Amino acid sequence: MIENYLMEEIGLTSFDFAITQPFQVVLENNPNNCQALRLLGFGLARKGQYLLGQKYLEKAVNICETDGASRLGLANVYYTLGQYDLAIEQWRMAKAAPGFLMQCRHLMDGKKYIDAIQVCGVTVDSEPEKKEGYILLGEAFLVTKKYREALVAFDRAVKLEPNDYSAHLGLGKALWGLYEDEKALNEWDKAVSLASYPEEIYLTIGDSYRLREDFESATTWYWRAVKSNSSNYSSWLNLGVVSYLQEDCDNAILYLENAIDLKPDKVYAHAYLGRCLYVINKSSVAISHLEFSVEVWPSNAGYRAWLGDAYLALGMENEAKEQYIAALLLEPTNKDLQTRINNLNGD
Repeated sequence: MIENYLMEEIGLTSFDFAITQPFQVVLENNPNNCQALRLLGFGLARKGQYLLGQKYLEKAVNICETDGASRLGLANVYYTLGQYDLAIEQWRMAKAAPGFLMQCRHLMDGKKYIDAIQVCGVTVDSEPEKKEGYILLGEAFLVTKKYREALVAFDRAVKLEPNDYSAHLGLGKALWGLYEDEKALNEWDKAVSLASYPEEIYLTIGDSYRLREDFESATTWYWRAVKSNSSNYSSWLNLGVVSYLQEDCDNAILYLENAIDLKPDKVYAHAYLGRCLYVINKSSVAISHLEFSVEVWPSNAGYRAWLGDAYLALGMENEAKEQYIAALLLEPTNKDLQTRINNLNGD
């Protein structure tokens, strides 16, 4: 094969061999050689010359319609260039489930959930007997609040692999979204029995109750997460946040300080700790935590408003006004922020 010749005889590695003189010779002798076209397209894409790589890969696909490797390479180039519909079509024609799965994860990480649903759908069509595609598809449906569709995807994953805790976890989330609470808790119990680190499930259940503003139940589950693993930052963070929401700032401060001890650079714990300190009239201590939060996340209007409140409590009206104005620019329809600014202007 051409790949072997170029790599073994010439000693090249990876995709860099694809734009060498010997490779060009292969194409000159046989311009319709699909392998040569594919490798040249791969190499050009690897070097960042995507449009030129696309040209050779398209030619390879046109000449050898059943060449899955060329179609997969072309799909990846299309995807890189933002031509998602074309990429999905090539993945589908290549029947390249691993490629679908990779891109599905990538889209989920990039919060492109609608695109992820489409690509994950192709994944399960390509390999209907593998759980991974169904789990990712279910997660995409959950984020978009399509709970019935998520239920179908996770149910299929559970049937394919009954001992996969993540499938039961996702199925529980879908059931919870449909207000089938008892069934959801049953699935989460199964997930706990299968998971090596059950705090993830406890946190999920706590979050589910917190979103319904059942803070007491949320606290119970967050405590289970802490007891399961007292070194888990998220467990202490969520326990602190739900305590703040219950106006229990004394305990919230203790929990949030534990979270910060575990991960000093995480912004959420600092923000809520700063807010709690402000609530108990310790604004001079709160400011350092809130300033850090705004520095790390300057586009968060809520954090800027909290910092403004702390400045105002200390009589720093100019600094407070500056933060309120910055927050209002981020949330122009926020009437509370406008009222605070008006008050400082004496309006």
